[in-house]
Amino acid sequence: MLSWLRHVEKCQSVQLNWKPSMNQWSLENEEEIKSIINKVGDFFRENYNYQIFKKSSSHRQIMLQGEIDVLGLRIHDSYVEEIFAIDVAFHESGLRYGNKVQTVESVLKKLVRTSMILYGFFNMKKGTIIFTSPKIHKSTLEPLKESLEDLKDLMEQLSFQYNFELITNDDFNKQVLQPVMGLSSTIADTSELFLRSMQLNSMFNDWKTD
Repeated sequence: MLSWLRHVEKCQSVQLNWKPSMNQWSLENEEEIKSIINKVGDFFRENYNYQIFKKSSSHRQIMLQGEIDVLGLRIHDSYVEEIFAIDVAFHESGLRYGNKVQTVESVLKKLVRTSMILYGFFNMKKGTIIFTSPKIHKSTLEPLKESLEDLKDLMEQLSFQYNFELITNDDFNKQVLQPVMGLSSTIADTSELFLRSMQLNSMFNDWKTD
């Protein structure tokens, strides 16, 4: 995903495992964040019986648990044109955080928390927030898509312009994996481990012994 942001989405700045410095940075829009977390939690509890946030968790506890797997900034004319915040999950047998309901709850929690991190530490009410996993079974994917559409509508009603995306299965292959693999012969950067592994694999595929 780092290579995808750099070379496909053309982000000039990309960081892995980004975490806020909760004790040193000021949290902007704190009262609004607290209200939004409560409203989103209430909505999914009342409409789906999903328990996204524990009742005992404060908004600060929720934010403290936050980590953005890949954060990217696309900059144009000295301004941040687009911010990307990506949560990545790779479960070889298919996405699973417990049972189906718990899996959907976990993904929703990650997306909401990431959106509030962007609002609280970047003061940005718009951006692209992505959850990506190469494989999600249909029984989990369908309720997840339905919930994601409701999350989009709810955040729009709250005056946010976040573009929530789910990239998985064939879309992951077409949108992410194949474009990045196509770059493996043109990028020479030792920090991009996936591309370097592709180059190593290609070297031995082409190696002819006497």
